[in-house]
Amino acid sequence: MSPKPASVSEQLGLLLPDVARRGGGSVQVHLPSGAPIELVYNFLEENVPACELPDPLLLPGGEPVADAETWLKRQRPHLLEAFRRDIFGRTPHTHFKMQFGQLSKSNQALGGQAIRKEIRVSFKTGRGEREMEILIYLPLSASEKPVPVFLGLNFLGNHTVHPDPE
Repeated sequence: MSPKPASVSEQLGLLLPDVARRGGGSVQVHLPSGAPIELVYNFLEENVPACELPDPLLLPGGEPVADAETWLKRQRPHLLEAFRRDIFGRTPHTHFKMQFGQLSKSNQALGGQAIRKEIRVSFKTGRGEREMEILIYLPLSASEKPVPVFLGLNFLGNHTVHPDPE
């Protein structure tokens, strides 16, 4: 039996650190179908082409946002839709079952100042299953009261987030 081919994220986890050290470049990875694709990365600000971002306080027609009502009823929905369409994407309409499992937990993370948890989330539909792992660092006080959380995407693996030995 032949070994299971590395996933795209596993391939990137091996290749991207070197590309990042060089400030950018391209890597070739193989999709599950075996088809090769080339991904181009840039990690240097000076290589980003000039662009002008729109003023968030101007409505699409150029009219200024003059009050809270205009912001809440017109501009905020417009900007949220632009982010859904152009940046983050939309949540699929497919209904899927989610399962959560704790992979690890330490109350001694970051020199005893934090709680570290790794959680595996499984998404199941009639078409298959996907998983992701979430790494969470919480202050010790989080066991006493809710605290805010920042969520960041990491395509290189949780081990690259922080060198904490826990």
